[in-house]
Amino acid sequence: MRKADKIKLSVIVGVSLLAFVVGCVDTSVQPLPTSINYKSEVNIVNLTTGAGAATFTVYNATVNQDSLAHYTLFAPIDYSSPAFSGTADMGSALPASTYQEVPSGSKAIVASYANIAYQDTFRLAFDSQYKMSVFIFGDTSDGGRTYYKSLERYTWQSPGSSDGAALFPSGESAFRFVNGCPDASFLQVQIYAAANDSLIDFANADYKEGLSYYQLAAGNYYFLIVGDNNVYDSVAVSMGSMKRYTIVSYDNNANLQSKVLTDD
Repeated sequence: MRKADKIKLSVIVGVSLLAFVVGCVDTSVQPLPTSINYKSEVNIVNLTTGAGAATFTVYNATVNQDSLAHYTLFAPIDYSSPAFSGTADMGSALPASTYQEVPSGSKAIVASYANIAYQDTFRLAFDSQYKMSVFIFGDTSDGGRTYYKSLERYTWQSPGSSDGAALFPSGESAFRFVNGCPDASFLQVQIYAAANDSLIDFANADYKEGLSYYQLAAGNYYFLIVGDNNVYDSVAVSMGSMKRYTIVSYDNNANLQSKVLTDD
């Protein structure tokens, strides 16, 4: 067979296959949905040194379809309708004692501060069906702030549920530690059953790092926050059964403060 005939035959076969495939498409079914709004549960923790209270406003971010043709992903912020907004003091969370349910997906957190004149914008994704915390770190002296997002559990793994049994065993509690002190290379959390008792255990956390949850029997505990062989702070916690907590340390080490936040 001549080369020209081979090419002609290939074209005929290709067109026939295309027509067959198109003819097999079922156009009677409903098209795929353009978007699905899954839910996330979120709180935002202000650990920004020197900035004072912070106002956080969470906006949705949308994908610019034109950018996809250039193999880039640009997510402009939709300022028309904020998902939620509020103010948190240093070492405090927004919302103060719960988590905010919002549609999952691309988001922007715009932060404005009581003690500095400019704003920060953090772009991140809220993961579908997750409960999470976003910790805002930084120091006004260097002008840079950043965030750490911690996925804590699936939303359906609630205390007392069958899905949450492994995370919340009866008679047990858990805590984690987040280091928000900008001038301490790392902090050590020492765990005691009482102020004058022997050391139970300890863990180290670098700046802007959060430790995984540490399981303990429910009861009263005493935590020392130590850095460079100096005790910077202490905090006493009464840890309930099937409860989880976050201990945050923040501000400069000369004025280090710690606070206990209840997660579940």
